[in-house]
Amino acid sequence: MMAIAVFCDDEVLLERALLYYLHGDGDGSLAHYIYDNGQCQESGRDQQHTQLGLAHMGDACQIAWNQGWDLYGANGNSLLRGFEYTAAYNLGEKVEFRPDIDRTGQYRHNVISPPSSLRPIYEQIFAHYRVRRGLPAPAVQKAVEKIRPEGAAQGADHTGFGTLLYACAEGDPDPVPRAVPPAALYAVSRKDAIALDWLRARNAESVVLERDGAGQLIDSRGGSWIDHRVISERRYTYGFSAPAGIRFRPAPVSITAGLPAGWASGALGNPSIAGDVQFKGKVVTLCAAGKGLMQPADEGQFAAAPEATSGIVVRSIPKIASQFVVFGVACRSGFAADAPAVTLLVLPESSSRGRRGWHVRLMARDSSGKMTVLSEHPLTAPVVTYGRLVGPVWFRMESTKSMLEAAFSADGVRWTSLGRALCPLGIRIGLVAASGIPEVATSVRFEMISL
Repeated sequence: MMAIAVFCDDEVLLERALLYYLHGDGDGSLAHYIYDNGQCQESGRDQQHTQLGLAHMGDACQIAWNQGWDLYGANGNSLLRGFEYTAAYNLGEKVEFRPDIDRTGQYRHNVISPPSSLRPIYEQIFAHYRVRRGLPAPAVQKAVEKIRPEGAAQGADHTGFGTLLYACAEGDPDPVPRAVPPAALYAVSRKDAIALDWLRARNAESVVLERDGAGQLIDSRGGSWIDHRVISERRYTYGFSAPAGIRFRPAPVSITAGLPAGWASGALGNPSIAGDVQFKGKVVTLCAAGKGLMQPADEGQFAAAPEATSGIVVRSIPKIASQFVVFGVACRSGFAADAPAVTLLVLPESSSRGRRGWHVRLMARDSSGKMTVLSEHPLTAPVVTYGRLVGPVWFRMESTKSMLEAAFSADGVRWTSLGRALCPLGIRIGLVAASGIPEVATSVRFEMISL
């Protein structure tokens, strides 16, 4: 994505790629691929794929570096930790391995995979971190010295030939591109504040950060800033101004401090389950762990619309990391794990893996805890392709007197009714999600919300 964006001069695509590298939901983002101890998400799979993944991340960093941004330095030089861990292990050293599960929930690794030969991926990393920046990289240096000169990629699809492309000596010139503003601006609402971070430019200096059109000079070299001057329930828009003569302008972000007026959110069931709800412009994001919904004891997140809400229409945003995720709209009598509820949910088949089937299901749970499947409909193309959710789903739930009516759509025009159900007492209508993986949270996004 980054290479295509640069070649096509596509700023929007470039921002998407940078934001995914830094904050993406799936296995390929930096924090999900390289852990704090240097272990990689594929370290338990095999060392060939681990080195391939690291090589592609290095190439992404070099593309950004050539354009003027320091992606190499993200997360405290996390990429270097991943290379050091992997080089050390494949050179015969002992490393710490923690059993892990990936973001899809499909791959669990309890032991590290056997060592393999070193791939030609280390010269680029050595040149940047050790030679140019002077950071210690003993394992990477040993790998470089063992295989130099690096040749072809041995049948894999990383670049190879790192000695030819990157080898340098201390003091060799590394021209800095023309000035660019920070990129990949990202915002998260926290208690009484909004936290911002961004990708630093190589020539980072003070820039103007605009909030709702009013600019404030900040030092962009820190890569982060917290806005404490916010009012709960109010939406704010942030953006950087571009230096004079620079066409690239990083995309602004909109976010609500806390929740909009009347909304409430919280965990269903186990309060220790990871979760969060963010209102970003016109998109609501439920970041939810939890084993699932409409079980004897629910685990997940519920974002309840204002109490006067009698109906909701909303569209999901596709491509969700967890392949065990359950999400949709719900009418609940509260946040208790066994609260009476009527739910309209998208959920996967329980027994398959990989190219699994997906359904939309209307279910009810009464005050005694009894659950009933009222109706169910399979999801097909274009919503589901090769077992993955790749298209949006529209949900509609509305109450008339004591009855709820539910329907779904693949295009927002042609609706399929799933029937009617009795309203629970003391209802709150809202959005609901659970990753289906107790250990791992996943983000589910909704847009085009109409109450």
